[in-house]
Amino acid sequence: MKPSRHIRTGRMILSLLGLLCCQVDSRAQTGFSNGGAETGDTSSWHVTNVAAVENQDQSTGTVFPHEGDWFFTLAPRAASSSGMWQTNALDPNVTYLLLSGVVQTENLAGDDYGEAVLSVLDAAGHVMAATTNSPLTTSSFTWRTFELGIAVPDDASQWRIDLKGTLVFGSYVNVFYDDIHLEGMRHHPLLITNTWNTSSGHNALAWTSAGNGFHYTVEATDSLTKSEFTPASPTNQWPITNTSWTNAAPQPPVGVFRINGSR
Repeated sequence: MKPSRHIRTGRMILSLLGLLCCQVDSRAQTGFSNGGAETGDTSSWHVTNVAAVENQDQSTGTVFPHEGDWFFTLAPRAASSSGMWQTNALDPNVTYLLLSGVVQTENLAGDDYGEAVLSVLDAAGHVMAATTNSPLTTSSFTWRTFELGIAVPDDASQWRIDLKGTLVFGSYVNVFYDDIHLEGMRHHPLLITNTWNTSSGHNALAWTSAGNGFHYTVEATDSLTKSEFTPASPTNQWPITNTSWTNAAPQPPVGVFRINGSR
């Protein structure tokens, strides 16, 4: 069982338009390695038709690394599909994983495309949750940033990253990856997504979910010069499981609010 997770992130100044600022969550080691092929090989990865290269000649020109001296090509030889994956144990305090990187594809008649998948698994290797962003395509010789995030369920023990390529045109899977990073967050990032005043003059907030089982308390102060936040009145309404809240009483036009989530 993982320890209680306390989240103090989204902060909002309510004015006519509203202003959002967020506090940074602490990071944790994930055990991920060789995300930019800078070892000069595919070490740390399980690969099918993938190589680390310094450049690759294509029919439309030459592909070069996004950063550093190396990148991963999924087109070292003719194939209909290519892929690479990496897995490692989860820090038991990690509540959120963020995968990022860059991808490039060759823009010809019918683009070959990439796919990134971020999964969390239980001790037996069964997928508990997964997220993907397919298809990944770009203009020729243009690196595109991608990002995936996932909340870590209780009792998850491993993460897994899959980077794939699928052939659409020709004989080579012209998909390339570089600068892959995996961050583990000890707190799930909460973001206040909306703020508004109701027709009767009440402040209202909405925020992102931290996952199943979380409860939230809206805390408030009336001045940026004060460091003390207290639960919004009436205090007996907290915590709640909803990810939105409307103040029961009209408030001054400016207030500072933050969300405290825990389970």
